[in-house]
Amino acid sequence: MNRDVGAIDIDHFRAKLKFTPKDGITFVLSAEKSRDYSHNAAGTPVTYPGTGPRITFDDRVLSQRNNAHSLSLRSDFDLNENLLLRSITAYREFENEPNVWSNAGVPGDISGFELNIDQHQISQEFQLLGNYDRLQFTIGAIGFRENYVVDRPSWSNWVYRGIETKTIVESGAVYAQANYKITDRLGITGGLRYTEQKDKYDWAAYNLNADLERIALTASLNNEVHKTNSFVPKIGIDFAVTPEIFSYASLTKGTKSGGYNPVPASLGVAEVPVEPEKVTTYEAGFKGSHFGGRFRTNLSVFYNDFTDYQATVQNPIVNGVPLNITVIVNAGKAKTYGAEFDAQARVTENLDWRVAITYLKTEFTDFLNPTGAPATDFKGKELPRSPRWSIGTGFNYRVPLDIPGSLRLTGDATYIDKTFENVANTVVVPSHTLVNAGAHYRFPKDTWSLSLTVNNLLDKTFVITRTTQPAFGTDIVTYNQPRTALVTLRHDF
Repeated sequence: MNRDVGAIDIDHFRAKLKFTPKDGITFVLSAEKSRDYSHNAAGTPVTYPGTGPRITFDDRVLSQRNNAHSLSLRSDFDLNENLLLRSITAYREFENEPNVWSNAGVPGDISGFELNIDQHQISQEFQLLGNYDRLQFTIGAIGFRENYVVDRPSWSNWVYRGIETKTIVESGAVYAQANYKITDRLGITGGLRYTEQKDKYDWAAYNLNADLERIALTASLNNEVHKTNSFVPKIGIDFAVTPEIFSYASLTKGTKSGGYNPVPASLGVAEVPVEPEKVTTYEAGFKGSHFGGRFRTNLSVFYNDFTDYQATVQNPIVNGVPLNITVIVNAGKAKTYGAEFDAQARVTENLDWRVAITYLKTEFTDFLNPTGAPATDFKGKELPRSPRWSIGTGFNYRVPLDIPGSLRLTGDATYIDKTFENVANTVVVPSHTLVNAGAHYRFPKDTWSLSLTVNNLLDKTFVITRTTQPAFGTDIVTYNQPRTALVTLRHDF
């Protein structure tokens, strides 16, 4: 069809208003609004005649109309010189319709869907922050409510079906954390958090016509309720080895919320909620400041132990029926461990340099897929999107020119080791190096600035996702962004 795909069309507005009616009382009102009418990622079919990187043969426009709004108010009240009471009230809404995706990359209604979302949420948090010389603490409580409605019409070999889900999430938590300096060099940290969550869920499936209009209700699930709670602690210790070197160690437990699959394509998947994912994290490290602060280093080692790991599984079998869908399941147990190092240096008065190195090892130690898909014992496999090595370096150079205003040059290079896109470790994203560069000019009065940045300077091309549906004979990939230039004009006031 000789048309461009992958268009980017984004507008974003952000504003803050600070109001201090008297000493010790501060209000900060923040508002954001965004409009994203970009194209969704267009898949490239692997074997279609004439195919190639970033080429698609879809005859649908993979568009979206994403509108988001948020408003928050932070209120601070100094109770005395040691105590601060803080209130954070926030509201957010998000709408996206139509939001068109394709799993085929070829003409015709082979495989694809729309994912139309209407979401809004509100939260209220209170914090009491204390600072008593050797003791610093935070005590808080938060309440959250979300309404999330998804309408997903889909097409598979010219058969049209629709799914609609309505989810109401209500959660609340109380927490406390304190750090106490036993001596000037030795400190301890302790924290606790208790959370309760309730998900109320409705699901309905429909037959549609070719115009994606509903014809008949085929199945439904109403007033499903899933309740969970968690109690997670944190303990830590820190010690100043020297005035320039700070060490620490901690043990922390955490959870990732569960709930229901957002738009499951079958009743069997819809009626099985996903339990919260749990992790126990061990971490230790050093932070250093050397040569009068001109050279800073951070080194940490970590080990994460996951249970009820939430994995994404493609093309499962549910109750003996193969489904060409993707579902989220509590797949089993996993572990990750590794080390991170980063450094920042003021090389000269005008040149700053940084480097970061991460080593990460991941493994499923147990894998049980409750959907019943065959050959899904992925024990011993690596976790998706977890590169073994990540290495990056970059600089910021203030050009010493006798000109009005100021000019900076920036650059960075990042190496990412190969990763796997899926839990089966069958879709490989190859190792790659990306280079970015930029020039930034600030006008004399320091309120206007002009920037030119170029991402993927060397125009590298590689696959980042792959989706295969054997029942439809579809096999598509998506690629990274090509070389992209961005010009920015900014005004600060």
